[in-house]
Amino acid sequence: MKGECSMRKGLRKFSVAMVIVSLVANMAAACDMVVVTPKGSADGNMMWAKNSNRNNEECMTFKFHQGGKHAAGETVKVSHCEIPQAPVTYSVIGAEPYWGWGGEIEMNEKGVCCGNELILTKDPVHHEEEGMNGHDLNRLAVERGATAYEAMHVIIDMIEKYGQGGNANPPSASDLYVYWNSFLIVDPHEAWVLETSDRRWIARKIDPNEGVFALTNMCSIGAVYDECSEDLIQHAIDKGWYAPGDEFNFFKVYSQITPRPNFETKGRRAYDMLAKKMGKIVPSDIMEVMRDNKLAGSFLESRFGMAKVTRALSEHMIGNSIAGSAVVQMRTNPEIPEAMRTLIWAAMASPDCSGYRPFYFCAKVPEELSIGENTYDIKSPWWCFDMLDRMARVNEDCYFDVLKAVWTPYENRMFNENKMMEKQAVKLFNAGKDEEAQKLISDFVQAYCDNSWDIAKGLQGVFKELNKVVPGPKVNLIDPEGVSNKNAKVVLFQ
Repeated sequence: MKGECSMRKGLRKFSVAMVIVSLVANMAAACDMVVVTPKGSADGNMMWAKNSNRNNEECMTFKFHQGGKHAAGETVKVSHCEIPQAPVTYSVIGAEPYWGWGGEIEMNEKGVCCGNELILTKDPVHHEEEGMNGHDLNRLAVERGATAYEAMHVIIDMIEKYGQGGNANPPSASDLYVYWNSFLIVDPHEAWVLETSDRRWIARKIDPNEGVFALTNMCSIGAVYDECSEDLIQHAIDKGWYAPGDEFNFFKVYSQITPRPNFETKGRRAYDMLAKKMGKIVPSDIMEVMRDNKLAGSFLESRFGMAKVTRALSEHMIGNSIAGSAVVQMRTNPEIPEAMRTLIWAAMASPDCSGYRPFYFCAKVPEELSIGENTYDIKSPWWCFDMLDRMARVNEDCYFDVLKAVWTPYENRMFNENKMMEKQAVKLFNAGKDEEAQKLISDFVQAYCDNSWDIAKGLQGVFKELNKVVPGPKVNLIDPEGVSNKNAKVVLFQ
């Protein structure tokens, strides 16, 4: 028995060590989210956006999940455990790692959006074999919450019952990827930021008068908050982090400040870019923020191409590239049929290298967007856009400008054509011709998905020719050993 006990202790120590190694190795991971409240937007509606940073070889699929009613006793298998199913779930569209149950970017038919961020607190991270990961919590929130507040409390209930710290790496990975989460949860009428530390949590409702709120990989809630777990403050007292009588400030009390490399810079950058257009912000303004890769025009602007020392909102690093991006308009105008009110603009892989496309809950999500795994697949749109990212990094000073010159007019035309399509669809819905309206929208969505994919394929050919005359440096500064391309089984410019 003593030998068995010592072995268990040894295994526990090894497990903790593996988690710490994994955490340090994954410190590069850094998502970013933004909410624009009605005061900040041009049309007086709420907007939400997220850039999802993941491993460079991790295909992020784009899928639709049908909601419905469920029988008593039904269960659902999430990433690492099986839990009771809700009596009712809502239909969801999500940008999800190919291997996962949940996703980084999740939206439901009620207009609720949810995304997560890695954060570090003074509570040591530990692996829970059957714990929730952030992807699970995002999808569960929007499947079960009809409002941002309901969705937030779905997450809270799950964390309290099952814990977090579930592995967020694919099963094929040799290391664990575990962390605590913060969330930005938004519906057409309100927005909440929820930050967690193990099974404890704190939440703040975003003031509508803020206009813009940006969240990145660090605690953001200070002394102003609306709700928290019952033992949040007592736990801090017990640990010696907080003395009763002082003002309780979650950031100062719980935040692990030291290992946050320039995370605050990114949040401030997003806010500053959008604040200049306060009250006039449109989706293209947020897309510009999501594509910011060198902090242009600021005192931190990189002198050497894309930002490599200071963190940027759109990063192109090994183990930390943008796997997907979305900007969501949650419209409340009663003249817009309810089926059309949530308008999602989504880009696969890095938004620098991919055009945003429109999606609606009344339109079919193209099935090919769910294709792809951890190595290059010619049938996968995601891998096609990711290839542009890999190619552009070879000569970033030149090739990224080529991509911008192509995608900017593409999107300008798309915005105009989308407005015209919507006018036709509204007329059809108002005339009771719902099926015709839905077909019109579905055809439009499919056409833009096809068109953007065709453009991406053509751009690969352009880069192959351009590389013959403007090849860029022989050694890629981002991946000098070519490790990522070998892992993905791709050869550039062949």
